[in-house]
Amino acid sequence: MPPALPKDVLGPGTAILAGFALDREDELLVSLKLVLEQSPFRNMITPGGFRMSVAMSNCAPLGWV
Repeated sequence: MPPALPKDVLGPGTAILAGFALDREDELLVSLKLVLEQSPFRNMITPGGFRMSVAMSNCAPLGWV
C-alpha cells in the first residue's frame, strides 16, 4: 500500500495533494505543452475593458474563464 499523501483542506470539496503526480511529471509537462500549442496563454480583457495581469489558457470543454 502506498504511503498516505499529505492532504491540506482548503474548503469543502477542495484539497492540496502535495506530490500526488510527481511520478508522472514528465508526461504531464508534455501534455501541457501540447495544449498550449493549440491554445496559447493570453491576457483576457475584463468586461470593463481592462487587460488582466494573469495570462490564461483554455482546454476546450475542460477549460473555464
